[in-house]
Amino acid sequence: MITTLRKAAYKHGYLIIAAAWLYTFSFIVVNYGTYYTSPARVRNQLEQQLAQSETRFQAIVADTSFWSSYRDTITSQNELALVKEKFGLFAYTFNDVHHPILTFWNSNQYFINPADLVRQDGNYFVNYPNGDFELIKKTVQTGNGELMLIAVLPVHWQYFMQNKYLQSDFAGHPGLNEQYEISDSGQGLPVKSLSGQELFKIKLKEGQTFAGYDMITIILRTISIILLLFFLNSVSIELCFERGFRKGFAFLVTTVLLLRVLTYYVPFPFYFSKLALFDPIIYASSFLHPSLGDLFVNSVLVFWLVKFYKFNHKNEAHLFRSVFNKYLPYLNLIVLEIVCFFIAGIIRSL
Repeated sequence: MITTLRKAAYKHGYLIIAAAWLYTFSFIVVNYGTYYTSPARVRNQLEQQLAQSETRFQAIVADTSFWSSYRDTITSQNELALVKEKFGLFAYTFNDVHHPILTFWNSNQYFINPADLVRQDGNYFVNYPNGDFELIKKTVQTGNGELMLIAVLPVHWQYFMQNKYLQSDFAGHPGLNEQYEISDSGQGLPVKSLSGQELFKIKLKEGQTFAGYDMITIILRTISIILLLFFLNSVSIELCFERGFRKGFAFLVTTVLLLRVLTYYVPFPFYFSKLALFDPIIYASSFLHPSLGDLFVNSVLVFWLVKFYKFNHKNEAHLFRSVFNKYLPYLNLIVLEIVCFFIAGIIRSL
């Protein structure tokens, strides 16, 4: 049998080689094509986003002609454009006793703690009830007097009540909150402003491992697994021809069961919990079917094994009938009833 397996493996080896190459390429895509593969890349991505917003704020502050003609109401296209900025922008004028008076803001998503108004000009990392932000304060002299401009750059949104539209997550990086967090213990990689000032630190959450899959990775790994199953099917058919149906079918059932059991305990080919189809919140009925995705996979595997049996057993059933000829009809009825109750239970659970 070992010789037959070796010959079959050589004959259909191109399938397993193609599967291995696709699976390896999927690792390259997921590890080098996405930024959230490591804290260092996440840090760089956050710094790049903050640098873009800081550069934009500097350009706004440098528009002295606009601020020199600034009034208390929005009257120009330039001011209307400020409403579309991806960060909060506040403008304060001063009264006779140099008390700041808010005269313009571009969004109601942001607010400023009154204590932050008395800070010196500079960059600060602040924590507000709705999240964490970089606050930039700049005082400019205009033709109408002194003007205080403050930018509130979102880093991480935090909501006490969450829904479809309000999700606690890093600004501009959906899903990143599942694996990374802003460090409160001083550990982690520092995230700096455009000027090189450290704002906060980022780190991987305790007990979390990287598992981010884009569509290309999912497609590549799915194709690689399909090729692996084609390989097992081809080898099993070769065994049926060379060594008989029982040995070929036994090999197929054994390998399929071993692979399926492996997927319950090892993240192969995916961290299934990271895929929506395998989310137990959507569906879970038992250990065998802890998610809708597991039910789908098990159904496909059972259908495959039944189809393999139907089209490959040929006339070898007499080997069993010679021994169990008297009791085989009763055994068939019992198995059929068990299967019917099992399927009915699945339908009811759905």
